[in-house]
Formats: sequence, structure tokens, C-alpha cells
Amino acid sequence: MRRWSLMGLTALGLSLILTASGCAAGRSTPRPAAIVAPRAGSVSMSPSGVMVSLTAQTPARRPAPNLPARHISVLMYHHLVPAAILQKMPPDPDIVSVEQFQQQMEYLTRHQYRTLTMAEAEAVVLGRERAPERAVAITFDDGYQSNYIYAYPILKHLHQHATIFAVTAWITDAASPFDPMRQTYLSWPELRAMQADGTFEVQSHTDNLHHIMNGRAQVFSTDPAQAEADLRRSEVQIVSHLGNLPFALAYPYGAYNRALLRATRQAGFRLGFRADDEGPVAAGDPPLLLKRYFVAGTRGLNLFARMAAGQPLWGRVTAAPATAKQPMLQP
Repeated sequence: MRRWSLMGLTALGLSLILTASGCAAGRSTPRPAAIVAPRAGSVSMSPSGVMVSLTAQTPARRPAPNLPARHISVLMYHHLVPAAILQKMPPDPDIVSVEQFQQQMEYLTRHQYRTLTMAEAEAVVLGRERAPERAVAITFDDGYQSNYIYAYPILKHLHQHATIFAVTAWITDAASPFDPMRQTYLSWPELRAMQADGTFEVQSHTDNLHHIMNGRAQVFSTDPAQAEADLRRSEVQIVSHLGNLPFALAYPYGAYNRALLRATRQAGFRLGFRADDEGPVAAGDPPLLLKRYFVAGTRGLNLFARMAAGQPLWGRVTAAPATAKQPMLQP
């Protein structure tokens, strides 16, 4: 999910949407019989021949920033590529190196962050449970195969949990040959392996609304009935292949409007994640307009530490932002 340009909105219009949201609230190739998940160990060999080290490193320890009381930082990733290969590719902030991702996950482990499930995050947002003192939710958008090849063994070794927001129309019936230079997508057998041991859970990124039409996100030109039908198709796909009913949705390109919010509620989704504003999630936040932090490959470990701690990413660490970003919302 690539972030889309910000759309302006008057304060009155934003207030109405936030109030409304708060109140309402394959391909035909044969499927292999099974797929073997990567095993945790000191080293994992990917199909491309790239080794991912799973031995905990001991870089210089950085103190974790002071934490505000009881919030969740939702971290948004996309695609992972080994650093040596990433250097040969055109710049793309959506891509994080495997080495950088491992360093970030080890940081969370060293500083005793708990990685939450979507059900745990929902309980905090609705005020049913108090968030752990240090809590993050790790999310991956779109469903890239690199999440299985690289992220899965690292997270499994560190006993961490993450969520994949899958564009279900892009998920294949059989695993594709993996090439780190290409953006190939996950297969249902790979997703089953990732979910089977609890390392990953799978939620929705729509079935097939993740497109650009006439220079804008497709959701802006999709009527509520079509959007709801698409979301229900994504539910059917996930239930039929994985056995669980999704209840969290990441909006395509982070874009949403009144029609999509209405369709999201009617399709039965209880959580909705945007990408147009960054900040922590806390009890009482509108469940369908939850913020996430964009983990870009260009952001270093110090900035990652601030994201994990729910700190602003500009100005002084303890200061509020000078100006609030407008949500990516259109009427």
C-alpha cells in the first residue's frame, strides 16, 4: 500500500466524519498439498540464496524514549529486500532492507515491547483492556512474498506477532518462484503456514480495490454497494482459505471517504487503518480511523524508536506537532 497525496478537508467536514465513524460502531493453478514454513535457527536460507541471520546481535544499547501512558504504536511495512540488492534498485521508501527490519525487531525485543494481535488492539481502542506499558502492532500491507521469505523467520525466532493486510485478489493458489528483484505476491499455502503457528494473522486490504484510476485511488470512484461487495469478497476469500473471518481493514493507499466508511461498517469490519497521519492509537480513538506509523526504508533506528514509543516525528520529542495533517478523505 503506497501512501497517496493528502486531500484537504475543512474542520467541519472532518468532525462529521469522525463522529459518524465513532458512532457506527485467484488464480486457477493447482494448489500444492502443503508448504514447509521456514524453521527458526541461527541462519535461514531464502529460495534466492540470501541468508537471513537469526542470531541475536548485540549493537550498542540505546535507551528507549519515555513512554506516554497506555497507547499502541501501529507500525506499517510493505516489502523487504536484502541491503545488497536494495542498493541496485531505484529508491522506494516502501522498501525496507532485511537487515534494517531485523535490527528494528531486535530493538523491540531488547526494550521489552509486546507485539499485539488485532483483537488485542481492538480491546484497547474500545476501552475493554488496558494496553501493555510498551505495545506495538506490526502490520504489512499488500501481501508481498518477501514477508514470508524474510519477515516470517525473523518474527518467529523472536516470538513476535504481525498482521498482513492482504489484497486477496492478488494472492495466488500456488507459491511463485521467488526473486528479490521482483515484487511477487504471497500464496494461500504460504499464508496458511505463516498463520498456523500464530506468528502472523491475515486481515483485509480489500479484494480488488487497490488501484489508481484517473490519477486517484479507486475507492474515490467506487459507490458504497460496489465497495461493500468487494469487502465481502475479501472476507469470503480469507474465510475459505484460512478459516478466520477478518474484522480489520487497511484502506487502499490509506484513502477513504464517506462511501467507503459506510461500506466498511456494513460489511462487518470493526477496525479501519488509515495512512495519512502518524501517531499512536489509544482508547477512545475512532475505530475506523486509526493511525499508523509509516516505516520507510529511509528512516533510521532513532526515528523508529520514537515511532515505537508513540512520539511525534517532528519538532521536540515531547512537543505536539505545530500543524495537524489533514486526513486523506474526500466527500
